[in-house]
Parts: sequence; structure tokens; C-alpha cells
Amino acid sequence: KALSNMRDAEVFEEEIFGFHAQQAIEKTLKAWIAAIGLVYPKPHDVSVLTTILRGAGADLSGFPDLEDFSIYAVQYR
Repeated sequence: KALSNMRDAEVFEEEIFGFHAQQAIEKTLKAWIAAIGLVYPKPHDVSVLTTILRGAGADLSGFPDLEDFSIYAVQYR
């Protein structure tokens, strides 16, 4: 699959971009969770992290589509 994706620049670029964007989002949310004194979970699911933050009263209304990047967490590792 990787070889065929490398031949299709549009797919390859989206996968690489998505993976790195997901990583940045995940690390940022985990840092935010730690900064407010909570312990973050091991899973790479951005939805779990945003649920924790919302439960702690964080306003994520400016970031409505963060969960969309969760598909890149495991699919492209």
C-alpha cells in the first residue's frame, strides 16, 4: 500500500500532512491536559482528549474539527 500511495502524490501528501497534523494536535491537547493538572490517557484518539478538556471546562469552540484528525493516528503508523 505504501508503494502505491507514493505513486499517487495527492494521497501520499494527504497522509503525511494528516499524520503530522494529528501528532501536533495530540501533543498540544496532552500538554493542555497536563497544564491544568490532569493525567492524559495513552490512546492517540483526539476525541478522547477533547472530551477530557471539555469536561474540565475548556472552551474548544474555536477548534471544531480537531476530532477529524484522529483517523491519521493509527491508520498511518
